[in-house]
Amino acid sequence: MRPLGTGEAERLLGVPSRTLRHWEAAAPLLSPRRGESGRRAYAERDLQILFGIRRLVECRGLTLAEACERLVAERADAGDELREAIATIAEVRSELVAAWVDARRLLERPSREEGQAGGRQTCPSPDRVL
Repeated sequence: MRPLGTGEAERLLGVPSRTLRHWEAAAPLLSPRRGESGRRAYAERDLQILFGIRRLVECRGLTLAEACERLVAERADAGDELREAIATIAEVRSELVAAWVDARRLLERPSREEGQAGGRQTCPSPDRVL
């Protein structure tokens, strides 16, 4: 999604630009970039935060400070869950790699044993080389 200007963000959120600027000043999570002309450009992450603030302030009746605190806490919780998920994925991947290595060893073992058992040749016969 391309970044949105202030006017587009106003229409999308249904709040005036002065409210956006006020929320931006109060919310440490918000960091819209500024283009070459100095105008704000709200990325998808910024819009998610703005929607969260609007939901908490207008629908839940929280103050702006309370809404910001709650969003910071939610982001921290999401970070913990993400770290746990990554650790679990790494553990499962390690187990899968070990199982794959074991399976490869088992697949290779019978051909080695057949070549050594009963004095059989391990080299192919000359007519099979062609």
